[in-house]
Amino acid sequence: MVTINSQFADEVKRIGLVNGTVRIELGILAATDEGQKPSLEPSGILVMSLESFLRSAATIDTFREELVAKGLVQREAKPNPLEGLR
Repeated sequence: MVTINSQFADEVKRIGLVNGTVRIELGILAATDEGQKPSLEPSGILVMSLESFLRSAATIDTFREELVAKGLVQREAKPNPLEGLR
């Protein structure tokens, strides 16, 4: 029997490629003193093959497009890399 573990994350903190595996560092927003911006603290690491990561990224893109189509989120405008260079 497979054991399934749930891992909560507020967002992905960092993604890297190490020895052919993708390492996705998950983060949670840590409580801070009143008036200070919450800091993103590591909460776990997801490790997967490059092939699995690429399939997962495609699945996430498809889901994001479904959310846009349903009007639940708006598509973010891609930043202009030349902005501010003129």
